[in-house]
Amino acid sequence: YLDRGWCWMEAVTAKKGHHLLPLSPDMNDIVADQLLDLEENGGGSAGLINEKVEEILANKHFTCKLDDLGRVYKQYKLFEARRMFREALAHSNLEEIKNVFNALDSRVLSHEDFANSVFDARFGTALHLALATPEGSRIAAFLLEKGAKPTRNKMGELPWERWLFPKHICALRWITARKDAVVFSSGESDGSFLTDGSYAFPRVSAAVPLEPGVGRSDVSAPIWI
Repeated sequence: YLDRGWCWMEAVTAKKGHHLLPLSPDMNDIVADQLLDLEENGGGSAGLINEKVEEILANKHFTCKLDDLGRVYKQYKLFEARRMFREALAHSNLEEIKNVFNALDSRVLSHEDFANSVFDARFGTALHLALATPEGSRIAAFLLEKGAKPTRNKMGELPWERWLFPKHICALRWITARKDAVVFSSGESDGSFLTDGSYAFPRVSAAVPLEPGVGRSDVSAPIWI
């Protein structure tokens, strides 16, 4: 099974995603040994590990080796980069996130493409994930430097929104640090408020729902979710 390139890729992906053990304990042990050997022979160097992965794949069987070899390698490296990014993000580790970008193989994906890639079933981008963490403002600022562009997820939400309203204290701090704003209107979807210091922030619009008996003039602060 593991002699076939696509099957090897499938097993390794399942192992790194922590799904292989319940599916096949025996296969899990075999793949774990192979990955351990890969890390040890690579000496922790991203470049050497890349070479070792290519060497492993070159010895695998492919029906269309000329095309599939490159495809499997790219899928492996992209999955690995996304996994490492999410692990670093879970610990709000900006330095480790920078290391993930530095280790990217330019033949697989550019920094800009990786910063704008989709990470989950909700079509959440790196910015969506970053702004949901305690260090979201610092991490998102780094992602912008790498070319990340705010886009909507499957629910139509921009990275700083929940139900089309600003959602996170980090987004609030980020906005107020650049402009004395009351609230960000979801009608502005180009993300220019994140980088343009002259951006004018509108006040609460008529679309903001109020509790019964509360007048529009009583709203002195934005409603954050």
